[in-house]
Amino acid sequence: MLRGYLPAMPFLILAPLVAGITGWPPTVEFEAVYIAGLASYRIVLILLVSGVYVVTTPIRDSRAAVQWLLPGRVGSAAGIAIEMVFRFFPLLRADVTRLRAATAARLGTSRPVRERMQHLGGKTLRYGLLRADRLSEALQARCLAWNPTLRTLQLSRHDIPSIILSVLLVYFGLQGSA
Repeated sequence: MLRGYLPAMPFLILAPLVAGITGWPPTVEFEAVYIAGLASYRIVLILLVSGVYVVTTPIRDSRAAVQWLLPGRVGSAAGIAIEMVFRFFPLLRADVTRLRAATAARLGTSRPVRERMQHLGGKTLRYGLLRADRLSEALQARCLAWNPTLRTLQLSRHDIPSIILSVLLVYFGLQGSA
């Protein structure tokens, strides 16, 4: 999970410094650095919490939570969308990784960047559409249910620390914005 967020970290670290540099000759405005630093810190917290959620929560529980929160057809559609994104996106990432490795094996890295992007983008789009068609056929074959029997949502002792942490984050977030 953390490896997936590493590309964003340099931007989140450098953003406060860039936000605080003003004028010529460059001077540092510390209030702007502080405000941008708080924003970066909040984004890092959101990334960590969402990453932990995705890693630790089964897909069916996420769908059940969405359908509980949004009743009716809207909740069913949103639950199915959440479930498909959790299942579909990692497959697309794996396809792109395989395509990049295959391109590199065929000396595709020696091509100009624009040509590589066109090649990778076109192949990725084609594989993504093929995978979406197969997913559609699989859903039709399995008689997609709008009202499946989902797990019942219950609080457990494992949820207590995350609830306390969430309340504290909201409390301190509201204190910082006031």
